[in-house]
Amino acid sequence: MSWKHFRLLILSAIALFVILYINTNSLILPSDQPLYKFKQYVPGSYAAKLFDIEHFKTQQITEFEEANSINNKFNAIHFSAEKVVERIEKEVFPHWYDTKYDFNGTTETPGKGKIACGYFVTTVLRDMGVPIKRIKMAQATSERMIKSMTDEENIRRFRKTPIKKFVRTIEDMGEGLYVVGLDTHSGFAFYDGIEVRFIHSTARKGIRKVINEKAVTSSSLIRSKYRVIGKISGDEDFVRRWLNAS
Repeated sequence: MSWKHFRLLILSAIALFVILYINTNSLILPSDQPLYKFKQYVPGSYAAKLFDIEHFKTQQITEFEEANSINNKFNAIHFSAEKVVERIEKEVFPHWYDTKYDFNGTTETPGKGKIACGYFVTTVLRDMGVPIKRIKMAQATSERMIKSMTDEENIRRFRKTPIKKFVRTIEDMGEGLYVVGLDTHSGFAFYDGIEVRFIHSTARKGIRKVINEKAVTSSSLIRSKYRVIGKISGDEDFVRRWLNAS
């Protein structure tokens, strides 16, 4: 091969690399990496929101590390938990609403493709910066998923419990975000101090998409004989893991 041909080959390889770098849609996304690390940020887009959330997380990590007393560190953890829940409820969930359900759905892009209930839970948490194995936990039982994220003191189990009693238990546990596991389903419960909502990717006939509904009237919750919940926003260890703190 002549030097001229060799130079052309090198330049072609560099040009191809630049094209692939710019056009990130040509890349295969590692399934355990957040979408925003590979997309250009369109204002208001899901990727832009996640980029902003990562920036917020960096700020919170700095505040936690610079806290000069146990009390200040506790306050930093409490504030982080409160703001994480607020951002999930107001900035992350809305992007996922109406994304279609499929039992084998694994999409990582809200509104495009389809997503199963377990993947919805683990994808949202991963995108929020929670250290979680998205695929492994999505395929695990919902109780195992919950136990991997929160301490036993923040977990409650229910067998053939009336729906109103189930909802009252969440209210008694306080405002925040919960992961919910059912007989064959999973999702999130969110309590804002006024009403408990159930956010999930449902397979229910005539719906089959990600929805936000009243927990007390959710047929998915009502017909499940077994329910388990874990309050992740109330778990100090969970928030510490989010902050990458020991």
